[in-house]
Amino acid sequence: MLTSAGAPPCIMIDSLMSTLNVRRLLTWLSAFLIGGSIFCLVFFLREDWTFRGASDGCFVSAAVLLSSAALVGITRLGTFDILAYSFYRLFESFRAGDVKKYDTYYDYRNAKAESRHHSRPSYLPFLIIGAIALVLALIFTLIFNQQIR
Repeated sequence: MLTSAGAPPCIMIDSLMSTLNVRRLLTWLSAFLIGGSIFCLVFFLREDWTFRGASDGCFVSAAVLLSSAALVGITRLGTFDILAYSFYRLFESFRAGDVKKYDTYYDYRNAKAESRHHSRPSYLPFLIIGAIALVLALIFTLIFNQQIR
């Protein structure tokens, strides 16, 4: 049995799975690179070559990763929909023509909820890598405090 594209269904499923795996890999890689680059910026620019410097770098990295994941989660709940809709209506007023994509805020909110349901971003890598960075920051702080005594 062939699909409408002329390829067997197993090939299409394999290609879809590889696309999903590539997307997951890119998400994990981007979370790691963002956290690592923030750590490097803080650690190397401050020139504090102690465990305190490593703790500061890990903590700032964890704060950025965890707060960005929280912001994505809050946005996914529709918290900022009214703000986005107001800007949509503002810019719509400057366009010529009477074609409106959304008549009311209710229509806009339902359309956005439907689109969120179909496109689920993965912010789990940002949570996990941020949590690891936070634990490392705590460990480095404990080691630094033990060295002071």
